[in-house]
Amino acid sequence: EAQAARERLAGGMSFKDLGKERGLSASDVDLGLVTKSSLDPAVGAAAFALPVGEISQPIQGALGTSIVRVDKIEPGKEADYASLAGDIKREIATERARVKVADLRDKMEDERGGGASVIDAAQKLGLTAVTIDAVDRSGRAPNGQPVANIPQGLDVVSQAFNTDVGVDNDAISFKGGYVWYDVLAITPSRDRNLDEVRDQVEARWRQDQIAAKLKAKATEMVQKLEAGGKLADEAAAISAKVETAAGFKRDDSPAGVPAAVVSAAFRTAKDGVGQTAVSGGSEVIVFRVTDIIDPAVDMASDAVKKLKESLVRAQTEEQVASYVNKLETDIGTTINQAAFAQVTGANQ
Repeated sequence: EAQAARERLAGGMSFKDLGKERGLSASDVDLGLVTKSSLDPAVGAAAFALPVGEISQPIQGALGTSIVRVDKIEPGKEADYASLAGDIKREIATERARVKVADLRDKMEDERGGGASVIDAAQKLGLTAVTIDAVDRSGRAPNGQPVANIPQGLDVVSQAFNTDVGVDNDAISFKGGYVWYDVLAITPSRDRNLDEVRDQVEARWRQDQIAAKLKAKATEMVQKLEAGGKLADEAAAISAKVETAAGFKRDDSPAGVPAAVVSAAFRTAKDGVGQTAVSGGSEVIVFRVTDIIDPAVDMASDAVKKLKESLVRAQTEEQVASYVNKLETDIGTTINQAAFAQVTGANQ
């Protein structure tokens, strides 16, 4: 079969067309610029013996039969020390650090195995121990603010909430090193009293009142505009400004126009009026759609091709998800999403 394919290639057929017949994409056929060592040994030996433009005989490699054509040859060059010094130094430093980290890990585990706390073991080994006074399951302190001294990406909080006081916990691998932790105390959860959250309650109440009044005023303006009023007159009455944005598409982000307004505008008919809250509810924008243009569609354009690919990909993903859900239902399988997120790092 490979010999027959080679004869067709030698007769003028392109690798791309032959690949399409066999269900291969362009990236499956075109390997780009590669080194000999990156290829299967048999394929590499044959490919690097070919002149430019010549098609190889079928090559039996470790993973199957291949046919190769060389499009370009770029001579190799011997790298000098100056060009590699930085990489070499980093590799040496990384290896030395890895050895030191492994040695410290073993010493820390010995201390922990002997009954020492994380703080005592860290002090003995010259490491830095960090104490977090209190943190909730979401990583926040009692005042509601995120705890600042937990490094980004270190999932120590959820693991701490899955253990108990006095438990010798496994170390957490983190950025090439390890983190040990102890739970020193557990404060039972409770509802905070009003004195503890008065400032937050007052601030939230003010925000809600402002948002409600803004929405009521915007609704009043929309009703007047729908009755024939002019946007400029309504804006002048409350010392607001009128701005115009034109020629934007559904997925555009025009300057000065929040995404919520773009989305709302495309749900509104021509000459229709609408409103939408922005900036977390602290502002409301009232708008009128003055014109709608149906764009000409070029089915051969790159944009339409990308849209088709996106739709096909989304449809495939939806079908696979439906199939998996059906299997899970029939078999009775469930997924521990918290454990899955922890293992895969999705919660980081």
